[in-house]
Amino acid sequence: MRVLIVGGGVIGCSIAWRLRQMGASVAIVERGALGREASRAAAGILTAATDSPKADALAHLTLESLSLWPDFVRELEALTGAQMGYRKAGLLRLADTEQEAQELRMALEFCRGLGVEAGWLDSAAQVRQEEPGLRFSGLGALHAPSEAQVTTPRFVEALARAAALSGAEIIENTPVEALMEKNGRVRGVRAAGGEMEADAVVLAAGAWSGPFAKEAGLPIAVEPVKGQILSGRVSASLLKNIVYSGFCYLCERPYGEFLVGTTFERVGFDEAVNDGASRQLALWAQSLLPGLSSIPFTRCYLNFRPESPDGMPYLGIVPGRPGLWVATAHYRKGIILAPATGAILLRSILEGKPADALAPFRLDRPLTLPSPRKRGEGKDVMTFRNFF
Repeated sequence: MRVLIVGGGVIGCSIAWRLRQMGASVAIVERGALGREASRAAAGILTAATDSPKADALAHLTLESLSLWPDFVRELEALTGAQMGYRKAGLLRLADTEQEAQELRMALEFCRGLGVEAGWLDSAAQVRQEEPGLRFSGLGALHAPSEAQVTTPRFVEALARAAALSGAEIIENTPVEALMEKNGRVRGVRAAGGEMEADAVVLAAGAWSGPFAKEAGLPIAVEPVKGQILSGRVSASLLKNIVYSGFCYLCERPYGEFLVGTTFERVGFDEAVNDGASRQLALWAQSLLPGLSSIPFTRCYLNFRPESPDGMPYLGIVPGRPGLWVATAHYRKGIILAPATGAILLRSILEGKPADALAPFRLDRPLTLPSPRKRGEGKDVMTFRNFF
């Protein structure tokens, strides 16, 4: 079986690697260089349940994928020799207001119901005892000590290398222009380099899935949500946990890099850095963690997160287009969902029918749209407090 995967981020590379392990002939066709878009620019925070108070299909898929991560990392590191900075980092979500405290307590009960280790720190003093460097006088925090993180540039490079080492053909700097169809079935793609035939095509192009789907007449709505993350270097550790406040998050990587994120802008594919938003992120971070005041932020990661109208990914076969599969719109969960997405799509493509686990993510599902407060309005720069 020959499979063409359109998109060379973590989702496309994960599917390619798993398909090659089962003997399929695989080619990844990427418009630029592998893993250079949202995959590489993500913070790599692997949180399964603390960011949602709902036991929906996405939360369960995320929890399943998080359970796959330790073995996934060991397998990747054994094959590639890479060290990806995967570790159990712990996570604190701070509550400054009564509403935030109430929402986080709901999330805490949800975590416990799913078996996720989590507890409540019910005073500012307890929070500062857990993280002495914080300047915090709020009401408490949700503490999830088993949450994890990975250094995404290393992870993306390792996953791309695993796909190549397993025998996947890598075709970079080659935009896909159209689908090729024959006898009512998708049989490949037409790209800048010519026609490429296949038994199955997988659209895994992240935020660029939307424009391609529109041109191809596919029922897929994917919007790019622009985000910025600040990066600086620290010589000594400032935090034990990943810390989320109402306005930003703080994340310390194992190799001396410190991240502050993030913004949300609905401005299409505008690649200009929003300097005002970056300055505001830095101010919030320094007010929360004074130890950052002497740390210069010398880099800004910018990416376009692929979001569907209801915030759920599209996974499965495209109705009415046999031979065409889709794995996109993972939004802020592309990194954590890479292991589960690769495993489920592998089984589905080889068997020729979607696995039961993909039913909630099918393209023709009824869309339950979030409230305007959840999605944000207009082109304003959004942060956590006015986004979640």
